[in-house]
Amino acid sequence: MGSGPDSTSGANHAAAVQAHLSDCNGVEQTAAADSDRSTLVEESTPMGYDSDGDILTVSIDEGDLNYVVVTAVSPSPSNLHKTFIYSRKNAQYHVNVAIELLPKLRKRSYTDIQITGGGRIMRDDKNKIIHISGCSYGFGQADHAMTKELVEQTARYSEYHVTCSNDGY
Repeated sequence: MGSGPDSTSGANHAAAVQAHLSDCNGVEQTAAADSDRSTLVEESTPMGYDSDGDILTVSIDEGDLNYVVVTAVSPSPSNLHKTFIYSRKNAQYHVNVAIELLPKLRKRSYTDIQITGGGRIMRDDKNKIIHISGCSYGFGQADHAMTKELVEQTARYSEYHVTCSNDGY
């Protein structure tokens, strides 16, 4: 047996990816590093770890967090192009947000899955404010105006005042 990704079980390989990401604490992300990591995520995250129903189109945790925009084509027969906006409180890097979402999409037979950008998204539940800004060094800057529009169209965030800017990291 070889020592490449094909010789490691799915669970062990996913653990190795997580360990690799943990080793990056304190290291500024680069485009190449995030791109390489998203490829590792695509190739190694176990399929089926998510047993929930539908995937939320917009899911924003409370706090000032990294977020990603992911596009995908829904399974046949609809084949609809969909856009997903996700942030996670425990995601130190943008790629960590993708680690949660990509396997869910694959499990439900979405195709043409692309991480199209990222940034920062701040959700303040007390003041009912969401602010979108910044960029991802690895995935580039998301279209914040489009992100704002999708957030405003989401019933869960209908009572929030949503703003965006292209300033900041």
